[in-house]
Amino acid sequence: MFLSIVMAAWLGAPAFGSAVDEEPTEEAEGSGVVEDPVVVDDADVDPEDADEDSDTDDQFEDLPPPPPPPPPTPAELCRVGEPDRCYEAGKAYFDGASGFPKDRFRAVQLYRLGCEAEFMRPCYALAEAYANGAGVAADADQAQDAYRKACEYGSGISCRMVGDQYVLVAANPRDATLWYGIGCELEDGPSCTATALAYERGGPHTPPDTARARSLFIAACRYGNGRGCTLLGYRYAKGLEGMKRDDDAALVLYQRGCQADDPEGCRYLAEFEARGRGGADPDPERAAETYAKACHVGDNVSCREVATKLMGTGDYRKAMLTAKRGCELGDAKSCKLAEKAQALRP
Repeated sequence: MFLSIVMAAWLGAPAFGSAVDEEPTEEAEGSGVVEDPVVVDDADVDPEDADEDSDTDDQFEDLPPPPPPPPPTPAELCRVGEPDRCYEAGKAYFDGASGFPKDRFRAVQLYRLGCEAEFMRPCYALAEAYANGAGVAADADQAQDAYRKACEYGSGISCRMVGDQYVLVAANPRDATLWYGIGCELEDGPSCTATALAYERGGPHTPPDTARARSLFIAACRYGNGRGCTLLGYRYAKGLEGMKRDDDAALVLYQRGCQADDPEGCRYLAEFEARGRGGADPDPERAAETYAKACHVGDNVSCREVATKLMGTGDYRKAMLTAKRGCELGDAKSCKLAEKAQALRP
């Protein structure tokens, strides 16, 4: 018996089952024996510790969310399937605006993408770039092709540009009238005026149609083309093209033409105001103001008229400057008047 006790002590084994009543040692914890989990009652948690955890959570809740990624630029949208943004992106590069570097070559490429996707504005911008040699080498054929596409997609001014090429380059007024007619249908006022003049002239195999021309002049004026208003007013004032003379109608049309900055419209309106035509009393002061506007917007005859009035008042310096403008606009009499005013300057 004594020998067994000594052997057990020497080998480190428990004797007589006494280890059953002993607590496990740290070495026993790693021996693979799984202990029962310790359940902690909420009542045993220190309230101060709970408050500290809550404060930490509140601090994170107060932090702002991370900023969202920047939105894609119009150029990126243009390239990934939103071609209606190509014009916006191209114009930003073309003008060097909205933080974009000025890069007209890149602008033209964006215009081209938008035009290939059959959008009107980038086609028109592409045509203008080729016509003016901006960002690409000037190319009349490429410009004409882009204008045609823009017209097809709804740009009235582009239809007019195609028509102009038929007049100026191809000398083909018949086809030009067809394109002008499409432009007028798209509410481009100058196209309506050009079509009206074509109907008024007639052609080799087409008699003049003054009634159709009159309706087109009216459309041009309605769409804001001052030239159309003035031309129709002139026909009423003179009783031309089968129209009955009507000063009242002419006055209204001249007023609209001048409001739209048509030079001749302002001059004819000034003449009506000076003479009291169209049911109004003569008003020289108002006429002088209208003549001055006519000169400002480009009527050389009106510049001469204003300069002549200034010569009569002795304001030779202003008369010289006004006459010089008339001279630059192509009025030979204004050139002579400018020389005379310069000689009389003190």
